Amino acid sequence: MWLFAMAVAIGAIAASTVRLGRVRTAMRFRPADLMRMLGRTSGDERVRHVAAEVRAKGAAWEADLLDDVIGAAGEARVALVNEHLGDLGARLDWGRAVPFAAAHLSLALPLLALVFAVARGAHVLPSVLPTALFAGVGALASLWVGRQADRTATDLREGVDKLVERLLASATSRNPEVEGPPTGDSQ
Repeated sequence: MWLFAMAVAIGAIAASTVRLGRVRTAMRFRPADLMRMLGRTSGDERVRHVAAEVRAKGAAWEADLLDDVIGAAGEARVALVNEHLGDLGARLDWGRAVPFAAAHLSLALPLLALVFAVARGAHVLPSVLPTALFAGVGALASLWVGRQADRTATDLREGVDKLVERLLASATSRNPEVEGPPTGDSQ
């Protein structure tokens, strides 16, 4: 019985870890690294150079964002940036319910198996404590991993918002057709 609980706990933690992995790999470059690469001035040539550099390293989303900021003007620029932010938001929100569902399954399945074992008349008293322990550990670990994924997603969103504000402010100062940052964000 406790082996079943342990297997369910491991599966729940693994499922939650997949979400964390997807969030951590939503971007190849952290926004702070991109801002560092851009330097103090974000002229068109510098942005093109950084876009080419990150594209060469396989970071298509980041390169497309940089290209669209300098390649479009006015409302078209804002629309393209909003589209990129929406794509990133979808990546960051992927599997958001997985840790909670995994925690529920980690608790429910082993305890349900105990109930059925008792109903069949099996003597399960020695395995109650280890089963409950593994069920609890699986649930808590799944929730913790999910919380880490949420924190990572929030940090990425905040960094991307700062990067976009900086890029749009620089683009707006060169081409004042647009009045400010996009109407949406990466959330």
